[in-house]
Amino acid sequence: MATSEQLEREAETTRAQIAATLDELRGRLTAGQMVDQIIDYTRDSGGGEFFRSFGRQVAGNPLPVTLVGAGLAWLMMAGRRGPARNGE
Repeated sequence: MATSEQLEREAETTRAQIAATLDELRGRLTAGQMVDQIIDYTRDSGGGEFFRSFGRQVAGNPLPVTLVGAGLAWLMMAGRRGPARNGE
């Protein structure tokens, strides 16, 4: 049978291990590291090529991009007014 001193030592050891694990996780989850992981994932998965190609298309075709942007802005502004009412 375990004594209360042994149980307290085991509990303290477990607390120390959990604290160390949490500190390690906090270190891994900094904003900079998350951004680095996202960038690495994008490069490895072909997303980088998509964005480079998209950038070239935007630079080569500025008029369609401008029209799409104006259309989206118009839709957003129309949504702010609320639903149209008959007679107003």
